[in-house]
Amino acid sequence: MQPIPLLFALLLQAADGGKPAAGPAVTHAPSDVPVQADGPAITPLAHVEERGNGPITLILVPGLSCDWRVYEAFMERNKDRYRMFAVTLPGFGGSEPPKLPKGAGIASGVWLDNAEAAILKLIDERKLEKPVVVGHSMGGHLATRMAIHHGDRLRATVAIDGLPLFPPNPPGVRENPKARLQMAESMRAQTAGMPVDAWRASQKRSLAAMVKDPARAAKLAEMCAVVPPATTAQYMGEMMVSDLRPELARIRIPSLTISAVMSDYGPDAAAAMKESIRMQFSTASPAVRLAGFDDCRHFVMDDRPAELDAAIAEFLAGKDPVKPKGS
Repeated sequence: MQPIPLLFALLLQAADGGKPAAGPAVTHAPSDVPVQADGPAITPLAHVEERGNGPITLILVPGLSCDWRVYEAFMERNKDRYRMFAVTLPGFGGSEPPKLPKGAGIASGVWLDNAEAAILKLIDERKLEKPVVVGHSMGGHLATRMAIHHGDRLRATVAIDGLPLFPPNPPGVRENPKARLQMAESMRAQTAGMPVDAWRASQKRSLAAMVKDPARAAKLAEMCAVVPPATTAQYMGEMMVSDLRPELARIRIPSLTISAVMSDYGPDAAAAMKESIRMQFSTASPAVRLAGFDDCRHFVMDDRPAELDAAIAEFLAGKDPVKPKGS
């Protein structure tokens, strides 16, 4: 889990000449049927926490290394507005990860495919009628996948600081699938072999940059450090080479992406991040809407809770999301 500017730098080092993009290139795009009939059995969600009694059903998907508890405050605030199912993906929260088929690399995307299938299984088992999938970070990437491939099962999706391609390319740097895969493989190898103490220290440093409240950052770091580095590295690597941009035009249900734009690295870096995010959605269908939170870190639900709640409520009411203060 690294702040986007650092991953920007890695992409710049790996980029092919820094030439302007001619168009998005596909690395791994998930299939319409995430788990084939003759493939491995679906590894179920590690935990499902149900709260609330409102008329709209939400499935809340946390991000990398996080479990359902990242949404606990959101669920308490919105218990009269929504019926909510906050999930923990297999491998997070102290649970066992999915099995990796022999020879499966990160480009195969098997764990992300499993996560998508496990969410569909939850919808079937709980007989949920047109829920809204809300995801944060990697969970937002999964929400976008659901909008593309299973929109007929959903009312809408919301991605909170989760992108179709992560990390986004810096403006002017074209997509280089080979370089991206090399970067992801290098990240996985380095992360998977980290000693426990180094891993905990790494999580503490990373989370300190992702939320403004130091006490909350410390709690999130403890949550993430429970997950073995090899598990985090596999999920992260799969997400890094999963490119949903060519499929954004297929989205037919309302789909909102809320991006947090950090100001910590100065106005030029913030502007570059905004432009790069905008370019990811240049070919998206009209059903896709964007909203930005300036001077906000990755955990939007902690840094700007009231404004996030309002943006989601306005969107689900069929209106343009309210413009947060500072945007």
